[in-house]
Amino acid sequence: MVETTHFTCIGKGHGAPALPASKEDWEKMRREQWLLDMCRRIAAGDEKLKAMLPIWTPSCAEFENNHRAIKDALKPLPRLMLDFDEKGHSQEILERSLQLQEEGKWEILLVEESVRKGTHVLITLPQGMSPQEAQNRFSNDVGFQADPALKDIARCIYMVPEESTLYVNEALFTPTSAPVIQYHHTDNAPQDIKVVENYPTAFEGIDYKEIVEVLEEQMGGKPDIGSRNNFIFSMACHLRYICDDNPAWIAQVLPTYGEEQPKFLATVKSACQRIQTKTMPRIIKRTLDICRKNSELITYHPGLNELPPPMPDELPPLIKLLVSRTPKIYQAAVANAVFPALGAHLW
Repeated sequence: MVETTHFTCIGKGHGAPALPASKEDWEKMRREQWLLDMCRRIAAGDEKLKAMLPIWTPSCAEFENNHRAIKDALKPLPRLMLDFDEKGHSQEILERSLQLQEEGKWEILLVEESVRKGTHVLITLPQGMSPQEAQNRFSNDVGFQADPALKDIARCIYMVPEESTLYVNEALFTPTSAPVIQYHHTDNAPQDIKVVENYPTAFEGIDYKEIVEVLEEQMGGKPDIGSRNNFIFSMACHLRYICDDNPAWIAQVLPTYGEEQPKFLATVKSACQRIQTKTMPRIIKRTLDICRKNSELITYHPGLNELPPPMPDELPPLIKLLVSRTPKIYQAAVANAVFPALGAHLW
């Protein structure tokens, strides 16, 4: 009798038990008509259905008591799932990924289109390479930036129907220890960026400092120590669009986040050498929109920005009663606002 190989775990949802699954289990789930119907409805705008999709765990084949958590991972796998959010580039990413595999740089286990028409790429982690380093290098090699949020061994991914599968390597179903992959990429990013102070300090009237702060928030906040390099790389990739693709300019406006200067400069230059689209990403457009709205909110309007006059010591009994339960800071506003309502109830 042939022993069933469990290469992943499948759950009916995020909080459901993650049960060890075989190739047959995985393929059967992806061929379900209801899954195809759900994903089509989600793509059409029915976002609430996404939370109801089944999940699977690309980087772990078994958890203790089927409880999906890092501490309960019994069979972790040397794999990393990369999530490329930019829509409409799945075919490009597929072709480039397979080319990299032919060149012996990476082992590609799976390429699929995500529910929202982004791209998922599952790679094997080369021996001795951290997930952060692998994500950074693979993004650089493939020419698209993966979502900075790394997926650990307990992280799951939503199941998509079979029609969304673009490539499957049989090695996906036979998990082994990490193969020895010689990473040839000559990432000799010269640390010769000369940071000078004569670059513009604002973009379209918006101070770069404010842009960087808002962009940080859009990317989940300042990075922890272990993810600084990847965060700097991502920030630099985005800032290329508003800093004339100039690494020295980017290095002038981007904080080092505690990274050593030579490594920081090398990361910025590496980001500027990456192939990327000419169209400004949505995250940068959204960042600039937020900055503009913030600027509109603080624009000075005579008569509107002055502080209200202090409340008088003596108030009419009715007004005194109406503001008695109002915090002191809001009492002046409430005292003025009650008159229209009182006027409607003259009786």
